[in-house]
Amino acid sequence: LFCSYRLLLLEAAHMVLSAAGAAVAGVAAGAHELFDYNRENFLYDGELRLKNEFQIFEWRSVQAELWRSDIRDIFGLTEQKMGTYLIVSTLQLSMCIGLFA
Repeated sequence: LFCSYRLLLLEAAHMVLSAAGAAVAGVAAGAHELFDYNRENFLYDGELRLKNEFQIFEWRSVQAELWRSDIRDIFGLTEQKMGTYLIVSTLQLSMCIGLFA
């Protein structure tokens, strides 16, 4: 009787431990899947963030080139105005010299 009771206790303990082991294995597998899922999302977000920053750098480069182009146009207009003013001033000066000489 004592031996069968002891055997019964060992079987119950084995069942409890195997059930607990299965539960721990299930939780570990679930945690691993959750970690992999979050890791994939984290890496994907990092890739998108990097592409976004590169695109912003590209836009800033284009914007700076547009500003440079605007400055070139403004200086070009100033040079044209100065050329026109020089011609008009030369004509006025020659007329003044012609009238008062």
